Amino acid sequence: MAFIEFVKRNKKRFDEIKSGLKILLVMSSNNSTGNNSTRITENALLHLCKKHRLDHEFFSNENDFIKYSLNNITSKYKYTLVYNQSFSGPLFSRRILIPAFCGYNNVDFIGNDAYRMGLLCDKFHYYSILKNLGIPVADFWYYRYDSGWITEKPIQGLKVIMKLSNENNKLSIKDESVFPYSDDFEDSIHNLSVKYCQGVIVQKFIVGYEVTIPAIIDHDTIYTPHVLGLFYDDKLRPGHNFITQEYFTNTQKGSKNKYFDFSIVNSEVQYRIKSYSHRIINALGIKGLTRIDLRIDDSWDIYFNDVGSMPSIAANGAFQTIYEMNGMSYEDFLISTIGMYYK
Repeated sequence: MAFIEFVKRNKKRFDEIKSGLKILLVMSSNNSTGNNSTRITENALLHLCKKHRLDHEFFSNENDFIKYSLNNITSKYKYTLVYNQSFSGPLFSRRILIPAFCGYNNVDFIGNDAYRMGLLCDKFHYYSILKNLGIPVADFWYYRYDSGWITEKPIQGLKVIMKLSNENNKLSIKDESVFPYSDDFEDSIHNLSVKYCQGVIVQKFIVGYEVTIPAIIDHDTIYTPHVLGLFYDDKLRPGHNFITQEYFTNTQKGSKNKYFDFSIVNSEVQYRIKSYSHRIINALGIKGLTRIDLRIDDSWDIYFNDVGSMPSIAANGAFQTIYEMNGMSYEDFLISTIGMYYK
């Protein structure tokens, strides 16, 4: 299987280069991805560095990392790799600062370049690109506090979901985010846009399944070994429900399973999901690690939902799940991810 060969090859490469490798970890428990997930990732990466005797530095914010790097940009190490999960500061700056700095200084970075990170922070932009390319995106409308409706308004009575254009879906969606649209909700849409100083996407709500595809892009090769369905209260089909950050966090803490192999539901649709995911990745130029989220309606039509520009690599997450489905460990995931950056 190509994916297993990819892992073996990059684990071998990791062993070859680790004596000349330095890992720079930029982590903050105050970022928007969730404190628990960040701490789990931080502990796992520090454990990996100590186990394999990798030289490493840990930074709790971007400024400390940049100050250190400016004084140590040339060092005795042949390889330097940066992993960032500290997203503080103004909206777009917090996503693009570290990849822009690494790109300018020719330092390897686990993730996308600054342009891609900026693009993937704006749903209205990448929804528009993908829809123009014929990739199925549920009908959407766009509102800004300083401009009003940029598009036409939704149809009265249509069931919609309201989400911030520049935030992860799970972070911005609350229980009250789904409703049958009417002009009475315009104040709520406006207030959300004002509160966060950004646009709001109002989108047709798709009733059915929710799936995610963890993807690894190794140069020109895309690996999507499994499509993962998301449980909702131990049900395979969320139906009219949706996954909020609060629900996801509570699932992480508890004993409930988060994911299942979607092929048990519909193996034929799984192949179409993978095909769409590859088209999305290529259209947006995504590199490294990403996560493509979709909804599947009861007619088995597929609708793109969201993309993870810097998805969590925490234990018990989607990436560990696909590795375990192939008989491999969380450590195999971390090692092969590091190894793929060095050919």
